[in-house]
Amino acid sequence: MRERALVHVAGPVSAGKTTFIERLLDAEVAFAICVRAQRDQKLRKEQESAPKTHAELRRYREAGASAVALYRFAEPSMDAFFTSAFMQDYSEAVFIEGDCPIDYVDFSVFVAPVPSKGHSLLRRVVRDHTASHQASIEQFAEALENPEALARLLGGGLGAPLVAMALKQPRVLDDLRRSMKSKLGDVRRAKPHAPTEHWALEDGYAGIERAQLVVVNVRSVADRRAADAVLEDVARLRKDEEVYRDVLGPRGNKLPVTAVVADLSNPKDVGLKKAVARVKRATKRRER
Repeated sequence: MRERALVHVAGPVSAGKTTFIERLLDAEVAFAICVRAQRDQKLRKEQESAPKTHAELRRYREAGASAVALYRFAEPSMDAFFTSAFMQDYSEAVFIEGDCPIDYVDFSVFVAPVPSKGHSLLRRVVRDHTASHQASIEQFAEALENPEALARLLGGGLGAPLVAMALKQPRVLDDLRRSMKSKLGDVRRAKPHAPTEHWALEDGYAGIERAQLVVVNVRSVADRRAADAVLEDVARLRKDEEVYRDVLGPRGNKLPVTAVVADLSNPKDVGLKKAVARVKRATKRRER
């Protein structure tokens, strides 16, 4: 039996995501459906289409995709994605470009541009905790007046049954609110933490820290030095304990990451070939 591989390709606008997928199709990595995914929290229901005038979809078709789709969604949903019309077509792999519409993929790629002059992948930032302290005060205050807010504060799904029970028993509700009021007083009296300095990613690179393959797209020889510096910073994400703690946090892992510098405009580029081979290995692992 063969299960199709799900490959997500992320990166900022104009980084080279579509070009990279074209190279995967050119190399016949897999018989693939290509999806351009866009998150829109205003939507009530997922939307899918395949307009012939859409730039990325046209490029997928011309590169040999077995099927293409523009998929718009509000929140990631495995059920909605897998029951969509385009997923009923046969394929060995699905290449998803843009926002990720599902909670799990088999392989994640981040296509990164070279940082502008004077910038790097990692930077030091100062966090002022005053805003988060004020947000905590407002959260407790809202919980005293709004049962839904109280349920969220108590832990979402676990808090809702407790609040529902309290609403039917005024004495329990009064006790619950009295407890929240006491905690609100404690939060108001407490001083916010002093500003702290942390490592963070440069704007536009969110997601690179969790990618299994990082491709730094160079467009000229002059970009090479800055691109090599990005590879060094990608390595630091897992090797430098302070950087790891600040950027990846408790949800991070230290699994090895493949990181290459590649000229995506050149099909013969050595770094590109290495990146394509890495994706190919990931898709072949789905064979049973």
